Amino acid sequence: MKRVPILNEYLRFINDQEKVVQEMDLIPIDLEEHTIYLLEFSCQNNLCSYLILDQSKDNPTYLVADLAKYVDSLLSPDRSTIILKFNRKTSLSLPLTNLVAIDLEQWDILSLKTQSSEKEYLNFTWPLSSISWIDKNTISAHRPIISVLTEESISKWKNSGSQTTNIIFHVEK
Repeated sequence: MKRVPILNEYLRFINDQEKVVQEMDLIPIDLEEHTIYLLEFSCQNNLCSYLILDQSKDNPTYLVADLAKYVDSLLSPDRSTIILKFNRKTSLSLPLTNLVAIDLEQWDILSLKTQSSEKEYLNFTWPLSSISWIDKNTISAHRPIISVLTEESISKWKNSGSQTTNIIFHVEK
């Protein structure tokens, strides 16, 4: 725990540290060469905080999500980058999504940029689905065809066939 300052700081203010540590979940992500882990902790209403750990090297630990739920991980075709998908439930009937890109060679968090700068799609602002790699630096995600995200627009979208539009993200190394 001492090697992970954010976790050490979190536990510092907890009375029953042993109980809290037992409630944490270590989620393995197999990379074939070795395994990295997501540590799920500080859960409230099924939303948790997540740290990413690589025990095979002396890499730093990063907080990759807060008040979210881990959904999936996708390894790039060249195995150099991983995308972590997190959802957050809100009052809307669709969960909002964030994607986190991690350079597995340099062990660094990378930026994801869209071709269009008119809208922000990450940081839990839109629901995203069908995430896939196009090539080693580009991913594709689908979002509902809705101009403004409200429960009324989601309901209309669901009733009209749930069509989506493709969003292309470039991984910036």
